Amino acid sequence: MSSFDGLFEYLSENSLNFPVLHHITFPKGIPRDDLVIKAGANAGAHLVDGLGDCILLEALDQGFEFLRNTSFNLLQG
Repeated sequence: MSSFDGLFEYLSENSLNFPVLHHITFPKGIPRDDLVIKAGANAGAHLVDGLGDCILLEALDQGFEFLRNTSFNLLQG
């Protein structure tokens, strides 16, 4: 079980209903393809299952438009 799974289980068991932000930080120099794959693997499955409300991708050496578009595409998935 991932830490996200434990969090969502805890929220459900305790009838806590508030927005959950998936915040993922990437190391400097990560290739764009790796960033997209890792973001999708880390948060994409939960977002598809309706677990979580938004995503924040942080990669200091990547452009804002790329991160915004990638985040939006994950939410649309």
